[in-house]
Amino acid sequence: MRVLVLDEWIPYPLISGKRLRSYHLLTRAARDHDMTYLCFADPVAEEDSLKHMKSLGVKMVTLPRKDPFTPTYRLYALAAANVLFPRPLVMRKHFRQDYLSRLQELLRAQKFDLIHCEWTHYGAYARLVTGYPLFLSSHNIEAMPWERLYIHQRNRLKRLALYIEWKKMEAFERDVCRSFHHVSAVSEDDRRKFINTYGCESVAVIPNGVDVSYYDVALPKVGGPPHKDWLPGQDRPARDRRGPDQSRPPQQTGHAHEQPHSDTSERTLVFSASFDAFVNQDAVLYWMETIWPRVLRELPGAKMLFLGKDPPPSLTRHASERVQFTGTVPDVRPYLSQSSACVVPLRVAGGSRIKILEAMAAGLPVVSTPEGAEGLDVVPGEHLLIARNVDEFVGGVVRLLQDGALARSLATRGRKLVEERYDWRNIAPLIPVAWQETIRRFKEGQGKPQVQVTSLR
Repeated sequence: MRVLVLDEWIPYPLISGKRLRSYHLLTRAARDHDMTYLCFADPVAEEDSLKHMKSLGVKMVTLPRKDPFTPTYRLYALAAANVLFPRPLVMRKHFRQDYLSRLQELLRAQKFDLIHCEWTHYGAYARLVTGYPLFLSSHNIEAMPWERLYIHQRNRLKRLALYIEWKKMEAFERDVCRSFHHVSAVSEDDRRKFINTYGCESVAVIPNGVDVSYYDVALPKVGGPPHKDWLPGQDRPARDRRGPDQSRPPQQTGHAHEQPHSDTSERTLVFSASFDAFVNQDAVLYWMETIWPRVLRELPGAKMLFLGKDPPPSLTRHASERVQFTGTVPDVRPYLSQSSACVVPLRVAGGSRIKILEAMAAGLPVVSTPEGAEGLDVVPGEHLLIARNVDEFVGGVVRLLQDGALARSLATRGRKLVEERYDWRNIAPLIPVAWQETIRRFKEGQGKPQVQVTSLR
């Protein structure tokens, strides 16, 4: 099958949840299908990434990468400035005429069996195309973070700006999703939203996953010591980096686990995320301003590690002797091999959380907000701890660091869950199945795009 993929950036290196999902699903599909990938890129800075994708059989077509305006930590100012515009903020950030022109050139130059849109935002390009089966691979309900930011915001002017942006995004997402013959959601909750709220006719669940065996080396032996000799900057011990899947690259997101023990004087908590995303920035501020001070009162020797790319100054101002922001690192497993538990203080996210699946794969016990664990088939108290408020979050962290038996039980059951339900090797075959369903509906005239537009403006 000849497939044209529309996306924002090259899904490599693996420095965000979105890239992890795109990479593991699509590079596996490219083994058996002819795939062309249209996205933005910096041909100099991302030369190695382009070579890597081409080595996996993906034909890369790129346009010069540009960040059109202010980073996301100026979210409220951007939302306020966008109040008078009819389109949501993402339209101003992500859409360019040169991308549409390049898409049209590709369609004139060759025949594709299907157009695969790898992000809802880029669905506005695909819906300008007629005569092709259109498949949308969603990563979450894009309007949901705006809705939750609005709910948690107390400033009246900011609430107004967020409410308007939420409703714009909801209308945009509804129109885009109904333009596709077939849509995938990452969870059953998202699937119901697409059908019941957005009116989509055909939606399949393709869940998030994790490269489970990639974290095998980080798992402690039962009753054995953690990898104290595995330090940042070193290769992982013993096993070959690539493992059994020779197409697997050295990942830049993941977790490792320090065996729980009774000494809580020097224990490290970790939150792994892409900190240029406003949902993760909100989580950090929520943690630092409400939860972390109380954790330190209970456990004065505890440390906090924020592991991930591009933390803005609004976050790094919280850095201290006991709070570290790493930025992008070549391999996070060495850092997380020193960690004792994973915390997920998300309040405004949607979809399902790859960061929790990675933590479980690496044997880390997890404490999360309900929002942080949404979309995952987890049982509170069996696979992780759920904290519905600050008191419960503080109590959960203290329990994990003081009760080694509880931490080991959660880690063991969490690992078993991802082995059975969330390994990319088992999830990736669902993509070609979704493509076939898209083509079937196209040929039978089902799910014909309901919204036709002639301009991005």
